[in-house]
Amino acid sequence: MYKTVKFLNFKSLRDFTIHLRAVNVLVGPNNAGKSTVLDAFRVMSAAHALASHRLPQSLRIKRKPVVGYELPQSLVPISLTNIHSDYQSDQETSVVFTLDNDNELRLEFYDNHRCILTFDSLQRTSTTSEFKKNFPAVIYSFPTLGPIEEEEELLTDKYVQDSIGTRRSHRMLRNIWYRWPNIFPIFRDLVERTWDGMSISPPELDTTYPAKLTMFCKEGRVARRCFSD
Repeated sequence: MYKTVKFLNFKSLRDFTIHLRAVNVLVGPNNAGKSTVLDAFRVMSAAHALASHRLPQSLRIKRKPVVGYELPQSLVPISLTNIHSDYQSDQETSVVFTLDNDNELRLEFYDNHRCILTFDSLQRTSTTSEFKKNFPAVIYSFPTLGPIEEEEELLTDKYVQDSIGTRRSHRMLRNIWYRWPNIFPIFRDLVERTWDGMSISPPELDTTYPAKLTMFCKEGRVARRCFSD
């Protein structure tokens, strides 16, 4: 479990530290930085997954050698444009995650397009198994809440895969469930247990051009198409 997260010149958070507990709730007015905090966790989720399956590499950052991982832009779930506070790309921009075991994972951002993961461990960390042992935290990114679109075209597999965990994911609810029908019953069971009288059906494909996906929910005996009014 993570103990603290320290932000330095990361978007709107110039110098800010969060002390985490078992359960944490982000509250605040618009533009307070709530989404910025979640963006950092989304990036760490991608970075941790990469480091759990690849060996660290020798990198050069501003002519200095470091050992870590450079995330391909295709794996970074947020835009790195204007990632630096007040557009100051010459200032250090980082997010440091400290675990309960005092090991640290550090995200560093350079020139609005580079994202580097480095680590500081009290134990030897040179293999993927050692990395997973020394940095056991697991992050699951939930979609940002938002309206369900009235219509949703069938998207490509790659676009859906790249968008899961990003701010775009709530706009492709039907596309996501269309591709994971094997776990859809879990979602339907959750809806039925928490919303009295409500049920939901898996997406259906309408092949008329352009191909679209539709979903229906049933409240009582009345079936309706799923979308936000």
